[in-house]
Amino acid sequence: MRESNFIGQNKEKWRDLEKTVEDGVREPEKLYDLFVGLMDDLAYARTHYPNRPVQHYLNDLATHLHVRIYKTKYQPLRAIQEFWLTDLPLAVFAARKDFLFATLVFLLAIGTGILSTAIEPDFIRIILGDAYVDMTLENIAKGDPLAVYKDSDRLGMFVGITTNNLLIAVKTFVYGILFALGTIVILLQNGIMIGTFHYFFAQQGLLTETLLTVWIHGSLEISAIVIAGAAGITMGKGWIFPGTLSRGQSFRASARKGLKIMVGTIPVFVLAGLFEAYLTRYTETPDWVRASFIGICLVFVTTYFVWLPRRRGKSIPPDAMSAQPLRTTLPRPDINRATIKTAGQLFQEVFIFFQQYQKPLLRLNVGVALAYCLLLFFGSSGPPSDTLRFPGELFGVFNSLEQFFRPAKFPEFPFFLLVLLAFLNTYLSFVLLPAGKKIAPEQQVRLWVGRSAKGLFGAAGLLLIILTRAWYTKLLLVFLFPALIMWFYTMIATPCTPLRAIGKTILLLQQGFGRVMSLSLSVILMGLLLLLFTEATLMQFVLDWLTWIIDAPPDRYAEITIVLRTFIAIFILSFTFMILFIGMALSYYSLKEIAGADNLKAAIAKLGQHRQIRGLEKE
Repeated sequence: MRESNFIGQNKEKWRDLEKTVEDGVREPEKLYDLFVGLMDDLAYARTHYPNRPVQHYLNDLATHLHVRIYKTKYQPLRAIQEFWLTDLPLAVFAARKDFLFATLVFLLAIGTGILSTAIEPDFIRIILGDAYVDMTLENIAKGDPLAVYKDSDRLGMFVGITTNNLLIAVKTFVYGILFALGTIVILLQNGIMIGTFHYFFAQQGLLTETLLTVWIHGSLEISAIVIAGAAGITMGKGWIFPGTLSRGQSFRASARKGLKIMVGTIPVFVLAGLFEAYLTRYTETPDWVRASFIGICLVFVTTYFVWLPRRRGKSIPPDAMSAQPLRTTLPRPDINRATIKTAGQLFQEVFIFFQQYQKPLLRLNVGVALAYCLLLFFGSSGPPSDTLRFPGELFGVFNSLEQFFRPAKFPEFPFFLLVLLAFLNTYLSFVLLPAGKKIAPEQQVRLWVGRSAKGLFGAAGLLLIILTRAWYTKLLLVFLFPALIMWFYTMIATPCTPLRAIGKTILLLQQGFGRVMSLSLSVILMGLLLLLFTEATLMQFVLDWLTWIIDAPPDRYAEITIVLRTFIAIFILSFTFMILFIGMALSYYSLKEIAGADNLKAAIAKLGQHRQIRGLEKE
C-alpha cells in the first residue's frame, strides 16, 4: 500500500486519538484498546515506511498515549520521604569508608591541636588569634568565660552562625575537587582549632564547663563538618580512582554521590545554629540537663548517619552495592545547524560543542590569560600592586572588574587588549567555521588576514562598550555585547563587509531577540556565579596554600597574590566570553532559518522524489 493511501484510510482514526489524548479521557479500557490499535499502525508504518514522517507522527502519538495509560501519580511528600529515609542513608552506607577516614583525620587533628598547645603555649594565639584569646581571658576574669555565646540579638546570631557554618561546609565539600586534598586540609584546620580551643579552657580549669556548653550545638555542628568532609572525599576519589570508568565519568558519578550526602547536612547545620543562638547561652542550666541534651544529639547523629545507613545497606545485596558500571563511550551528538532551536537547546549545544573542541579551547583560554598577565605586569612600569588594586579579600576581584580593562597606571593597555581580543575573535571563528582542508597556503594566509581585520572591527566594538565606564555600561554589556558578537560572526559566515553585516544582524535579531537575550543572560549569569564561587571558596584555599609553600616577605607575597588572582579572573572571563561567542554563533544559524527558511525550502523541494530500492519504488 502506498503511504498516501495508508494515511487516507487511518487519518480520521488518528484525529480521534489526538482528541482523546488532549481531552484527558480517563477510561482505562478505552485507552488500552486505542493504544493496541495504534501500535498495530505503528508497526505497519515501521515496516513499510521507515524514516518517513508518518512513522515519526505515530511514534509521538503512541508515546503520549502510553504516558496517559501507565503514568503514576506524582507524590511529592513520598519523594521527600524516599530521599531522607532511603536514598541518603544508602549513599552514606556506600561512602562508609570515606566517613571513617574523615573521622580519623578529624580526631588526629584534634590530638595534634592538644599536643601542640601543650608543647608550645603560644600556639593557641597562632590558631585562635590574639583578639579571641585576650577577650576570653577577660571574660574569665569577670566570671563569665563563655560570654561570647550570649549575644542579645539571637535572630541575627542564628543567621550569621548558620550562614558561616554552611560556607565552611561548602568549602569542605568543594575542596574535594582538588583530589580530596583540599577537604583533608579543611578537616585538619578545624580539628586543630577544636583541640586547641578545649586545651586552652582545660588550662584554665574550665574543661567540664566548656564541654557542657559548647557541645550543646557542637555535637551537631562538628558532626556535620565531618560529614561534609566525607562528602568531599567521596567526590575527590572519583578523580583518583576512576576504576573501569573514564576519569570524567567517575568524577561526575562521585560528585553526585557526594552532593547527595552534602544536602543531608543542611538541616543539621540549621539545628546547630538554632541551638547555639538560643540554648547555648543558658550556662546556668544544671549539668545533668545539658549532658542529657548533648547525649540526645549524639544519639540522633549516630542513629541517622550510622545505624540507619547500615540497616538500609544490609537490605541491598553486596554485589549491587559494590558493582561499578562498565566504561561507556557514547557517540558525540551532532549539532544540526539547519534547524530552529529554543534558547534552552542552544544553551545545551554550546557545551556539547565545547566538549567536542575542549582541548584547543582550553589551551586558548590558558594562553589568553597568560598573555594578558604578561602584557599587563611586564608592560607597566610599577609592581603589580600599583597596577591593580583589589578592595578587600572576599569578592575583591568581582568588585573591581573595570580596572582589568583600563588600569589607571597603564593607560596604553587598551591597545594591547584590542589586539588580544581580535586574536580571540579570529581563532574562535576558525574553530566554528573552518576554512577547509583543501585550501592553498596563500589562500589560508589571505583568509587569516581577512578574518583578523574583521576581528579588529568586532574587538573595537566590544572594547568601546567596556571602556565607557558609565552607569549604563552594564546595560550595554547585557543588551549590546551579544549583538556585536552576532555582527562579527555574520561578517565571517556570510561573508560581507562590516556595514552590510549590520543590516543582516538587525534582521536576524528581529526574528528572535528574546531567544538571543535569554541565551546570553544565562551565559553571563553563569560566568558571574563562577567568578563569585571562585572568589568565595577556591581562591582563599589557593592563597592559604601559597603561604605554606612560598617563603617570601609579606610584600612579595602580596604581589604574587595579585598576579594569581588576576590570572584566575581573566581565565574565567575569557571562558565566559568563549561560551557566549559559541552561543551567538549557533544562534546565528537558528535565526537565519527563522528569517529565510532555506533548509525547509530545500526539504520541501525534495518531496515526491522517488528512489529505486531493490527494484521497488519507494517514496
